[in-house]
Amino acid sequence: MVRERKMKQRKLTYAAQALLTTLVVLGIIVIINGISVRKFVRWDLTESKQYTISDSTKNVLSKLDDIITIKLYFSKNLPPVMRIREQQVKDLLDEYRAYSGGNIVVKREDPGEDEELARQVQSIGIPQVQMTFREKDKVEVKNGYLGIGIFYETKHEVLPIVQNVDNLEYDLTSAIKKVVMETIPTVGFLTGHGERDINKDYALIKGAIDQQYETKTVSLENGQLVSDEIDTLIIGGPRTDFSERDLFAIDQFVMRGGKLMVLLDMAELNLEMGLIATPLNLSINKLLESYGIKVNNDMVLDRFNDRLTYSESPNNVVQYITTVNYPYFVKAFKQNFDTTNPIVRGLETLTFPWTSSIDLIERKVKDASVIKLVQSSENAWTQKGRYDLNPKQDFNVPPDQEAQYILAAIVENSFSSYFAGKEIPPAQKSEETPEQAEPPAEQSEPEQIIEYSPTTNIMVIGGSYFITTDSLRRFNSNAVFFLNAVDWLTQGEDLIGIRTRNVTERPVRELSEKVISFIKFINIFGVSLMVISAGLFRMYWRKREKRMYETMISKS
Repeated sequence: MVRERKMKQRKLTYAAQALLTTLVVLGIIVIINGISVRKFVRWDLTESKQYTISDSTKNVLSKLDDIITIKLYFSKNLPPVMRIREQQVKDLLDEYRAYSGGNIVVKREDPGEDEELARQVQSIGIPQVQMTFREKDKVEVKNGYLGIGIFYETKHEVLPIVQNVDNLEYDLTSAIKKVVMETIPTVGFLTGHGERDINKDYALIKGAIDQQYETKTVSLENGQLVSDEIDTLIIGGPRTDFSERDLFAIDQFVMRGGKLMVLLDMAELNLEMGLIATPLNLSINKLLESYGIKVNNDMVLDRFNDRLTYSESPNNVVQYITTVNYPYFVKAFKQNFDTTNPIVRGLETLTFPWTSSIDLIERKVKDASVIKLVQSSENAWTQKGRYDLNPKQDFNVPPDQEAQYILAAIVENSFSSYFAGKEIPPAQKSEETPEQAEPPAEQSEPEQIIEYSPTTNIMVIGGSYFITTDSLRRFNSNAVFFLNAVDWLTQGEDLIGIRTRNVTERPVRELSEKVISFIKFINIFGVSLMVISAGLFRMYWRKREKRMYETMISKS
């Protein structure tokens, strides 16, 4: 009886312990789930944290003070390949919701099940798409929806088709910023001086800017000033000179605190007539010089460069396609970037075709914040006067002529007006007839010169070819660099960290001729030397063992 009683007590004890353990484990699980609802945690071991939203997005989400609704318009029963994409989108939106402090609400709706909803989503720009996929050895076609809508009060933005998730974070965060902003920033492109056509030369880059900003062309005809609605003014590759009145308009834009970006070529290339360059000397450079920065009358060449592909017909019958290293395509590497600035942080290389060097005037910028954003290697040199762009020439120069040059720079300062103490240049009448010419805007007060600016930024790059449509098809990083610069000038760092993390170029480190020769020697003779060394070692070891064995025999 006593034994049976002890057995029952032991069983009860074990049962109680098991129940207690189970309750403790369940309690821990409940607590962990409760914490996870309030605080999102993910371990992302990739180098650039590809599967975690960026600090830039977290910063944008932390500033939200009202509810934003994100509607996922994905059809049900998607093809298998689309389900993977759908899950990736859901995972990303889970992070947005977790880091928003409850200000992001995510809903899923299927327009394919509701005709009225289908009409609504199509009216805001989300189309029904046709998806072709292979399943069970058959090619099938299915109609469906793969769009996202972002809604805030009476405003909305849409991502019509989620084709991949590589840039989805940037697109989502951009859309969120746009719907919560009271006014959308405006980027202006100056015209009237032979600048590059933004709808042709800069078509790709303009399309990317249009996703985030209002873009407008800015004309200074008839003495007009730059409108106050322009936040950042871009002067891209002017070819004809500026009047004093034009310079006054640009100067006063800066004096009002506007951000200025100048892409200035010091030579005009006629690519249709071959590689022919004519020097340019534009008065916009003297305006920049008054602010402490100027573009030099030269062209930079670098031993570290990209390749040029061109065609030639030596006998006018057979056309040859040739690819050569071309020092005029200056390739700048990460070690020559100022990576403290987010514009270039995360980029590995940039290529600047036919670019000029930049100088900083020390006495003008001694109290300014100066950023030497991109520099050439230390093995660069310049050509002045007559530009010989022939890719078949001998590009060797003595080492003592090589140096490092600034290719892109930013000056942040409270600038003094170029026109301080001068008379205001009068507006020049257009050559058009009076009926055609647009009269200058009536002014209620006489013009006055603003002599000092608030702290603002001027960015200068010694060339405009690096973001032409042809260049961007080859040098993808150039687009990221330029868009980062526009973001940084116009609205700070919020979006830069998102765009840059998707750039994954990993260039091979440039090596000196001595190192290259050594590597070639190792590749040619290394294996043979290793085999010979192994054979000699084996022969030595066997002789040593033989001597040891003979010594042991003689002693015995």
